[in-house]
This record gives sequence, structure tokens and C-alpha cells, in this order.
Amino acid sequence: MFITEPDFLNSLTDETVQAWGYANVEMYMMEYQLGKLAGQWRRTKDAAVVQKYHLLFRQLTELGWDPSLLDVESALPDELMPKTTG
Repeated sequence: MFITEPDFLNSLTDETVQAWGYANVEMYMMEYQLGKLAGQWRRTKDAAVVQKYHLLFRQLTELGWDPSLLDVESALPDELMPKTTG
């Protein structure tokens, strides 16, 4: 599911990412992937990338992730960001 990444990502533990403010490695990797997709969209402007982004964003929010914590580098332009409730 994830793009091949630097080796350090494979050695992350829940304890490590919890110290960074994430619930667990799975959620950290999912948020990391949002950033990769945002970067890919900036390079390609591909609508399929936006669809993948929206799916992953929704999966994260269903797990209890707080979208207000998303880094600006990991976000799409406002008009392409998924709509959130609350």
C-alpha cells in the first residue's frame, strides 16, 4: 500500500511515533502517505491522486485522526481538500 520509503520508516515503533504525537505507526504512515500524495499532485495535477488522497483522508478520520493537525506540506489546495464535519 505504501510507496517504498527510507529504511528508518520500517523500524518505527508505536512508542517512537507516540512521542511525536501520533497514535500508532499505522496512523503515522497513513499521514505520511497523505504528504506523498500531496507532493505527487503538485507535480502532476492528476485527479486520480486527489481521489486516492480523499480515500486515505477519510480512512484516517474514521480511525479518530484530527485533520486540523495536518501539516501544510501534506495538504492539497483548499478547493481540493476533503470537506470535514464538526
